[in-house]
Amino acid sequence: MSTPPKITRSDSFFFRTGDVILQAPLSTPITAPTPTAAAVVQFKVHASMLSLASSFFRALVEDLGVSRDAGGGGETVIFPLTDHASVVRRFLVWLYHPYCECRATCFEGTREKLAQLEAFADKYDVPVLLSECARVAGARAL
Repeated sequence: MSTPPKITRSDSFFFRTGDVILQAPLSTPITAPTPTAAAVVQFKVHASMLSLASSFFRALVEDLGVSRDAGGGGETVIFPLTDHASVVRRFLVWLYHPYCECRATCFEGTREKLAQLEAFADKYDVPVLLSECARVAGARAL
């Protein structure tokens, strides 16, 4: 019998006006110390923002819109992700802060962290982020 994961709200990306929740794990089954140690972070964000950046999320939002119109009650939909919460947070910093110096923090850290963000951008079809990751990786290689 498995215990439900501990759910934490993001302190930076949990908007009252958000209409979709991205739910991401803080650990993977491989890194969790015990099965009961699983924890997830919820990011309550705006479907319109996700749709602008990603054709994947745009299609998802369209599908969710159809189900809401069909009597879903307009409740906030939870979309579980398999990507680590830190990667999702870096994506959201990039998405919500296009003109802020804090956006550069998305690309800080190890090559592995940049590769994780690049994989996220590729997986969810975020072409501008994918291009920026490649540019940063190329600049680091110099």
